[in-house]
Amino acid sequence: MRIVEAGGLPPLVECLHSDEEMVLREAARAVGNLSANCDFGRVFFKLGVVPLLLRMARSDDVASQRMGCFALSNVATNVRNQAAMIDQGVIDPLVEIIKRGLDPAAAGDSEAERYALLALSNLCATPENHARVMEAALDHMIAYTKGADLRSRHHAVYALGNLASQQAHADAMVERGVVHAGVSFAFPGDLNA
Repeated sequence: MRIVEAGGLPPLVECLHSDEEMVLREAARAVGNLSANCDFGRVFFKLGVVPLLLRMARSDDVASQRMGCFALSNVATNVRNQAAMIDQGVIDPLVEIIKRGLDPAAAGDSEAERYALLALSNLCATPENHARVMEAALDHMIAYTKGADLRSRHHAVYALGNLASQQAHADAMVERGVVHAGVSFAFPGDLNA
């Protein structure tokens, strides 16, 4: 709380304009950590961090991608930020990151993929966002429920659970095999054995 009271949030946002990768990463880490408090996440959102974090998520530097996605995932915990974040274009870069994680030939980063999934999961907490997330990411999230990485599976199942809160979306997910994916998450192992 002291950093906020001392006016420390705007200087952190200024650091996200740096050309130095290390400064960017550490500033994004601080933004992400502080944004775990929804009120601070709202302040950061109003200070314009989303485009700056999206630039990091699109970076060729894997560590910058990771920290950008981490910060986006926590800024997205505040439901007041979510629709505007989607309007600012967060879905496509996050989907690009999770798609790399599904391609065995791609050089993805499991932590960046987890944070991208978590950001999408958090965005799915608001029903008004469901259609846009489903259109862009549903099949990819379903694929993650079958993956070996337990944390990624968890974030994907969490997102699917949020999406299933609307009957039409739940029906669409059943048609795509989400029930099997959810059961396989709850009861790992070969369901056909």
